[in-house]
Amino acid sequence: MALNDIDAAVESFQHALDLEPNDGGIKRELAAAKKRIANRRDKERKSFARMFQSSGKSDENNEENN
Repeated sequence: MALNDIDAAVESFQHALDLEPNDGGIKRELAAAKKRIANRRDKERKSFARMFQSSGKSDENNEENN
């Protein structure tokens, strides 16, 4: 996670959890990494939604002007 490769971190934590299923530290770090991925996806989703909303409005304006 320190290298900002969250996807690889999740894989590593899952592998570590397979080896040590009762380790609370691994579980916490895995949960934190999954939360960062979810936050990243939400941010990307919002960004793409804004992109498509703005293009949709300009299409409506073009239709009204024609």
